[in-house]
Amino acid sequence: MGLFGKLKAPDIEKMEKQRDVEGLIRATGTEDVDVRNAALRAIENMETDPRVKEALIAALKDKDWKVRIGATLALTTTRDPRAVEPLVAALKDENPGVRLGAANALTLTVALTATGRPGAVTALTNAVAAERDPEVKRRMDGILHTLLPTEEPGGTRA
Repeated sequence: MGLFGKLKAPDIEKMEKQRDVEGLIRATGTEDVDVRNAALRAIENMETDPRVKEALIAALKDKDWKVRIGATLALTTTRDPRAVEPLVAALKDENPGVRLGAANALTLTVALTATGRPGAVTALTNAVAAERDPEVKRRMDGILHTLLPTEEPGGTRA
């Protein structure tokens, strides 16, 4: 049973308007996947609160793949170096959408913070090599190339 148990579902919209970060974070722990997703979307816009980033990172381990995908989408905007390692781990998620979302979030986080670039490139290279879904593999490869140095005229890397 979740933190809200059998009680009425939390009013996410009201908590968002009141900027009730604590209530929204509690809502990410409910049994109702729709409530968890709504709470993640609501706190995504409150990223200045450090508890928000922690909740988004924790959501990468949610039992529901839709919540994990939501967490990867939300983490694309946080630019928090603490997200690098959990996003690398999410590259091995059982769900292809989570893997792709993690690759995208990881690339943006690394590109915008300059934190963990060598490790991220290695992790993404390994994830591309191991990817079973051809479409996800193609898209992850494109994402990986955004982290690689660009080629100079004459075919050499910068």
